[in-house]
Amino acid sequence: MCPPIALDEADLSEVLDQVLPELFGAYGLAATPGPPPAVPAMIAAIAFEGPRSGCLRLMLDEAGAEALATSLLGGFPPEGPEERSDALGEWANIAAGNLKTRALDPRGPFRLGLPVVGAAPSPPPAGGTRRGFELPGAGHLEVALVLDPA
Repeated sequence: MCPPIALDEADLSEVLDQVLPELFGAYGLAATPGPPPAVPAMIAAIAFEGPRSGCLRLMLDEAGAEALATSLLGGFPPEGPEERSDALGEWANIAAGNLKTRALDPRGPFRLGLPVVGAAPSPPPAGGTRRGFELPGAGHLEVALVLDPA
């Protein structure tokens, strides 16, 4: 059994505020803080396990999913739903990997799961540290970081 570690949503929130703008900039995505999607259409999630477990979720409306996928594909729109899902899963993987490297690994051994992408549940999941963004093409993204109970 792993010893308890000092890790809370405030720690992760600070790292999230550093990581997200850097990722958006690296992929040429003009994202600005804003409201979350009014009606999320897609969700991409990736779980992490270790001394504390949880998940990182990206929830997007249709326009947001298109903008995020297009940014990963070098400015080219996805050629269909499968390519869009793959790109959203990769975005979740990149964001979770950055979070793991900066916030989790210094506190112990952590593993990332595989990204899961699908239609957003209605109502969308609640809880966690959340950040809303406006994306090109009137799209919206919400990033939620959720820790399982200690």
